[in-house]
Amino acid sequence: MSSFNTVTEFIEYVSARLSGDSNLNVFSITGELSGVTVYRSGHCYFTLKDDASCVSCVMFRSYLSQMDFVPRDGMKVVLSGGVNLYGPTGKFQINVRGMRFAGKGDLKEQYLKLFMKLQEEGLFNVEHKRKVPTLPRRIGVVTSPSGAVINDIIRTLKRRNPYFDLLIYPAAVQGEACPNEIAAGIKYLDSREDIDVIIVARGGGSYEDLFGFNSEVIARSCFEATTPVISAIGHETDTTILDYVADLRAATPTAAAELVMPQYDVLMNYLSNTSIRLDMEISSLIKNRRNYLDSLKNHKALLSPMFYLGESQNNLNTLVNQMIKSADSLIVSNQRELDKLSILLNQSVTDQIRTNQGRLEVCINMLDTMSPLNVLKRGYSFITDNKEKVLTSVDGINVNDKVKIQMSDGSIVANVEEIVSSKE
Repeated sequence: MSSFNTVTEFIEYVSARLSGDSNLNVFSITGELSGVTVYRSGHCYFTLKDDASCVSCVMFRSYLSQMDFVPRDGMKVVLSGGVNLYGPTGKFQINVRGMRFAGKGDLKEQYLKLFMKLQEEGLFNVEHKRKVPTLPRRIGVVTSPSGAVINDIIRTLKRRNPYFDLLIYPAAVQGEACPNEIAAGIKYLDSREDIDVIIVARGGGSYEDLFGFNSEVIARSCFEATTPVISAIGHETDTTILDYVADLRAATPTAAAELVMPQYDVLMNYLSNTSIRLDMEISSLIKNRRNYLDSLKNHKALLSPMFYLGESQNNLNTLVNQMIKSADSLIVSNQRELDKLSILLNQSVTDQIRTNQGRLEVCINMLDTMSPLNVLKRGYSFITDNKEKVLTSVDGINVNDKVKIQMSDGSIVANVEEIVSSKE
């Protein structure tokens, strides 16, 4: 049996044995990254795992700076390097000198693929968010019944308001059963008419532990629910698909309990102040109405109807006088307008008569100029037969016919003795 005097001696021995194994000095290994942390020194620490085991790894700055991508949780990679036993802590780890992608089946890619799909369908849109009630009658919680989470929620609710009603739906919060059980819990609580709000809660954990809440079945059950859903998964820095679909996201389960239940003292103070303001408003209203009734009761019209009639007669006389004054004013105004219109009308008629008289004189002169009497005065005459028909040709008269010759100052009756035609 080997014997070591100190821990350091033991660590140095094991380290030497590991260094002497050529299979452990240069090798490659495939796994999934988890807990990736890059410190200010530039060194990167993380865990490489598979379905059953995990191992600590470190990648120093000189090697990390040569990579063409940044390591992230959930990436499936192939590492190259060697083993090392870190003396100060006795921690077994892989010193990574190279890293490349192993494929596209990692958790991060699954998350991003589902995130883009649901975002394009509008499941994250603000217009679909339901308002959380101010004072719920009964709160539904989907979580593990045995964990510290439900105790934190109950303790917080009791501290804020001891008068609450809680219904717990037990469900797995990690592992393969988690998505279906959480979705079933949301659907069940949503189907009940006595549940006003639903909290889906889980404590903190690794990215892998919380990955069940990045499930499509949970996201769709939350989106389809008519009851408001509050997401309270992990710590403040943890974000899942459910957080984007839920109507409200709480940083922690304790914060969810604070958001869903107002403080009893604050609520009672608000109710008390509201009651005081309501009493003051009602008292003021009653006082104003009483004063108005007193003024009506003491009115002179109730003491003496004749006073009311006298006041009514005075008001009527005042109204009649106002109407008479208004009518007089209107008559005077209209008389003035009529006088103005009369003057304008007379002037217009006079001007029209003068204009027409001038035109008439011109027409008379023209008629006088064209008058047959004036023509006769110049020595002309016209002849008619015995039937008073004007003769314009010798063809219409015979010898011995009587004709009448019309002159300017009279007429002559004569017998035709001879007819001489200008044609002959």
